[in-house]
Amino acid sequence: MNYLVIEGFKEAAEEFIKESGLDEFQEVKSLDLGSIEYRLKVRQAIQMGKIDSAITELNNYDPEILDNNPEVYFHLKLQEFLEKIRSFQTTKDNTTGDNNDSEVVIERIMEAIEFARENLAPIAQEQAGGRFLEELEDAMGLLASEMGANWPTLG
Repeated sequence: MNYLVIEGFKEAAEEFIKESGLDEFQEVKSLDLGSIEYRLKVRQAIQMGKIDSAITELNNYDPEILDNNPEVYFHLKLQEFLEKIRSFQTTKDNTTGDNNDSEVVIERIMEAIEFARENLAPIAQEQAGGRFLEELEDAMGLLASEMGANWPTLG
């Protein structure tokens, strides 16, 4: 049953409950099958790299969910940062090699750094024991690696 709910098979879950006679049990009555639609929207948004949409859907479902789960919020913002890094490859693939392209790449890199400074660093610093700090450091290492691969040659 959990599999059906988690994976987003609402109709299958409803049918399973009905055919198995589980609708009489309190545990099944407390299942929120309506949350399946939100789960699917959130999952699809994340898979498409639309992290802001995923955060909006989560807040629409439960306005306190991210406040009560800082780990989820941090990881969503971390994924947004990783999507910014991933976009460097698209930028690199679409450049023609002139100075304007170099400026675009530098601008994207600086935007990613600013995003990490404003959105990730404060969360990582707030958490006791620095449990997010290592993940942030890994992501920044990935950014440094991408910078080395994509930094335009000026000259």
